[in-house]
Amino acid sequence: MVFNDENGNGLQDGANETGIANVTVDLYCYNENETAIVEQSTTTDSDGMYIFYNVYPALCYIQVTPPTVINPVNNNTETYVFSPIVTGGNQIDTNGTSPMVDLDWNDNVTAWDVGMYLPVTLGNKVWEDKNANGIQDEVDGVMEPGIAGLPVTLLNENDEPVAMMLSEADGSYWFTNLPPGDYAVRVDLPPDFVFSRAPWDCLVNNTNELMINGTCYNTTTMDYMIADMEVEPGLLIDPPTMPVGGRRVRALQQSGDPNPMTGTTPHQNLTSGENNTSFDAGIFIPVTVAGQSFIDSNGNGLLDVGEQPLGGVIVTVFPTDSRGAPDPNGTAQVLVSDSNGEYSINLPPGTYTATITPPGVDHLLSP
Repeated sequence: MVFNDENGNGLQDGANETGIANVTVDLYCYNENETAIVEQSTTTDSDGMYIFYNVYPALCYIQVTPPTVINPVNNNTETYVFSPIVTGGNQIDTNGTSPMVDLDWNDNVTAWDVGMYLPVTLGNKVWEDKNANGIQDEVDGVMEPGIAGLPVTLLNENDEPVAMMLSEADGSYWFTNLPPGDYAVRVDLPPDFVFSRAPWDCLVNNTNELMINGTCYNTTTMDYMIADMEVEPGLLIDPPTMPVGGRRVRALQQSGDPNPMTGTTPHQNLTSGENNTSFDAGIFIPVTVAGQSFIDSNGNGLLDVGEQPLGGVIVTVFPTDSRGAPDPNGTAQVLVSDSNGEYSINLPPGTYTATITPPGVDHLLSP
């Protein structure tokens, strides 16, 4: 039998690993001159089966011609590749030939199974995420640019490097002609950059859901939904804070984006012929919110010579919405000035406002 080896392991062990029709199989046998000649030729039927009848005793093997087809996933013309040889599965070498068998009268050889797969492709793009929203979109009417020359490493299921390439001029990268399997990619950051967080998806059981500006809503009542801490294994648990009400939801990061802490994407299992374009990486240079609190002895609002720093001042930084008001879906960052009166935090690009809380009732804010 000739079968489509979806997972590329050489065994016919999946529900979708069905036979491949119209594959040419030639039977070669050695004659008395010790020359291998084509004794018979056939093509597989609709179930991928083939058979040769009335074969005379001789040393024989088969030659399989991998078919070239239109990949339904991407409409490209591609040629099947032979799976690895395994016991109980594919018996065809990379050159398309089987082991030789010395056939005798009444022999019945049924072990010449053929596993094949279409190569898989994965990748997509590294881009400068100027608004740090995890999506390549327009900022001020200009599409966020790709970043060239970044090392991107392909990892196997054991996180071992398989291949490495540099992103192209438009930030794109592609790993092609891969066997099916479990893959991830690791992107090396340039200096000063950090990874964007992937956008959150809303998943709600037995009801409708809608994502609006990063917030999950029940589309029946338009109530806010509480973000649940249940996420996919290995992904960051950092759902946005939402007002109480509505149904509980699971907040999941989109599958292909790197973990901001490691630069490595979640692993994904790719099957025969798959073209996975979800391995994206948005990166940005953080903005810094910083300042110094001090005792304004003359009350003029300026840090003059001799005025002392003031520690313990609470600075609460809020992301703002399009109107400049604190965004109810954003997460406030609370800073406390140190003994030198200094405070600092790196944040994603965006618009922010802050409130200042003196360390005690005996302090007031200067003009």
